[in-house]
Amino acid sequence: VLFFDALTRFRQRLADGEVLLGPAVHFTDPQASDALAENSDFIWYDLEHHAMSIEALRNHLMVARNRGIPGIVRVSVSDTEFYKTILDVGASGVVVPQVYSAEETRRVVDVCRYPTQGARGFYPLISMNYGRMDLNEHCRLANENVFVTIMVETAQAGEEIEDILAIDGLDSVVLGLMDLSGSYG
Repeated sequence: VLFFDALTRFRQRLADGEVLLGPAVHFTDPQASDALAENSDFIWYDLEHHAMSIEALRNHLMVARNRGIPGIVRVSVSDTEFYKTILDVGASGVVVPQVYSAEETRRVVDVCRYPTQGARGFYPLISMNYGRMDLNEHCRLANENVFVTIMVETAQAGEEIEDILAIDGLDSVVLGLMDLSGSYG
């Protein structure tokens, strides 16, 4: 259960109307997360515009978890299999760039949750406390405690924004203003 506590607190603070602040980290050394965690509500790891190995990311996420804050990862590709890997190594949530439609958003939400609520593949080593957590309890908590964000960066997504915002399981939308502006010309 401890794995999910940071995101539970994060969600409650958002629901209470708090403004939460967190840095974007792209350094590979997890000491960056340790140094920044003290005064942060979350940490955003950017794999879209910066290179970081899965091993380095996992180490960062362990630091964030040990410091009691969510680690949220902006992925580099629109590859739903990659989101599973990011969540399996300990991310509290994903930020998916370049989402074009409501249909694509539904797929993103779907692969971030285990059956029967989604289609996420199953290998919960870290989040299941290395097998010491009840399987059914883990799946329930994991489905309740994943933070799913998409980035609206295209005219098509802008035109479908009402449908996108209505999707159950989508927690937030970030506007990628530079790409969105370019998309509109």
